[in-house]
Amino acid sequence: VKDAEGTPFCKVIGIFASMRQRCVIKDMNDQPVACVLEKVMSMSPAMFIYGFKPYFEGQQPTGETQNELPLYAWAKMWKPIKSLTPMLCIQMANGNDSYTEASFETTDFKAKAPSMLAPRLSVCKGAEFGTNGCCLIDRATLQFEGMNVYDVTVA
Repeated sequence: VKDAEGTPFCKVIGIFASMRQRCVIKDMNDQPVACVLEKVMSMSPAMFIYGFKPYFEGQQPTGETQNELPLYAWAKMWKPIKSLTPMLCIQMANGNDSYTEASFETTDFKAKAPSMLAPRLSVCKGAEFGTNGCCLIDRATLQFEGMNVYDVTVA
């Protein structure tokens, strides 16, 4: 991952020999910062973002580990059923292994594509779109440089 000037600031490492999809985000000194774990074999498929240090003071680790290091709940992402365009709802951790209320109307953040085929997501804070925009995640429709190259613009 690079900043606007092309300077690398973190690495995303995919873990393929795993029962679940997972990737680890490391800083440029190869220290783990976050772990993204996709749980698809559950009643509510979602992606969970864990940190290697507590999200808030006093937080206890979850039962998940990465290379025997404890993981702390940071956020949960899920796709709402009632969306025709690509959308993600994001709940932030509010306990040791718990998250804010998971509903379409109370989500902490929403990421939504402007149309069904658009390769970008607009992220806003809160459940209402059009206010509190915080970033734009964009991807070229055709990827010539490599697969899964994204531009993230933070407001």
